[in-house]
Amino acid sequence: MIPNKETSRRRSSRKERGEGSPKGGLAASLHLRGMRVTPQKLAVFTVLQRANYHPTPDMVFAEVRRQYPMISLGTVYQILDQFSRIGVARKMFSGGNRQRFDGNRQPHAHFVCEHCGRIDDVEHHLVQAFARRFAQKFKGTIRHHYFEFSGLCARCAPRHWVRKRLE
Repeated sequence: MIPNKETSRRRSSRKERGEGSPKGGLAASLHLRGMRVTPQKLAVFTVLQRANYHPTPDMVFAEVRRQYPMISLGTVYQILDQFSRIGVARKMFSGGNRQRFDGNRQPHAHFVCEHCGRIDDVEHHLVQAFARRFAQKFKGTIRHHYFEFSGLCARCAPRHWVRKRLE
């Protein structure tokens, strides 16, 4: 059987959309809002998708620039802002006003080390149990939540206690 143009077009557009892949989800999110899918946006998205990686815009810029040397820091900021507006990434602040971005769109919490600034994801089921109890107590519905715990990570805590004993 020889496929006609319509059939061929439909097949290639499914491949281009990347149905079933995370990048396909990004393309769909952008298309729904009338935004273009560019190689630079896909590269930024790839950086954000790393497990437990919460990069600053400068970190994203440095990584994307290896692949696209002509990209500007301003473009990276614009892409990250677009992603946070449409829910593809979450904008976070750690260590004062230092912006970071999280590409994990599943509900979860964060632990931020007050000393080194490391950010770790906290297991989802622990946060969900707390959110359910909170909603029951106040007889309301929680649609979104953001939890952030802070303290000292396993690497910084021993150093902190040694320093305190010496003082």
